[in-house]
Amino acid sequence: LSLSANLGCDFDRQNNNYSSAATTAPGVETSSFNSGVSARYRVSSKTSLTGNFSQSVSTVSTGNYGDTSSYTLATAALWKYSPLTEIGPGVHYLFNSNTAPSTFGGAQIGRSSLGPTFNLNYKLDVKVSMTSQVGLDFSRYDNGQSADPTISGSLGLNYQASPLWGMNLALARNVQADPTNVWGFSQNNSLRLGYNRKLLRSTLSFGASYQASSSIMPAGVQNGRPNS
Repeated sequence: LSLSANLGCDFDRQNNNYSSAATTAPGVETSSFNSGVSARYRVSSKTSLTGNFSQSVSTVSTGNYGDTSSYTLATAALWKYSPLTEIGPGVHYLFNSNTAPSTFGGAQIGRSSLGPTFNLNYKLDVKVSMTSQVGLDFSRYDNGQSADPTISGSLGLNYQASPLWGMNLALARNVQADPTNVWGFSQNNSLRLGYNRKLLRSTLSFGASYQASSSIMPAGVQNGRPNS
């Protein structure tokens, strides 16, 4: 049995990031807190069970936009097809919520997604490894409305050139609550390239990322305001 956990926080301040108005609006402060835990249990020499839970909560200082939260629970059964390859099915559950500020009444809209996943892990050699997951999510909003099925997934490539340094590439596709759009959600496609370097007993990491998003609004809601 192996366990791992993480805890992180982020504080961000930007001007006009949450408004399209061409005015000198005051800076918008965003505070984000995230945590997660994962476990892997080896049932036999060829079979393992995995599970992970993660959460993220963000709050925005401005009165025009609300808070968002995300909770993810996933499990999978992996079979060691060969010494280099693991495959197996899994189940993925995701809950996103977007809470409007007091100026919009403070109402919350939540989106629940549940669906199967397929997992593939491949280790080319001691230096190159890959992890991947693709899933089909069936979603509903907490007001009873259904949403179109969406495809989610992730791909991670890791290259450990030596004990001192390595590089990694990560691709991800998912749906999250949109902090820039009251009661809105977004389909995100992200790419990140990272580099890590071991310095004595510490590891220095940095990278560059790119994200493209498209808006998803529940039926009866447009531009952050319910239709009358």
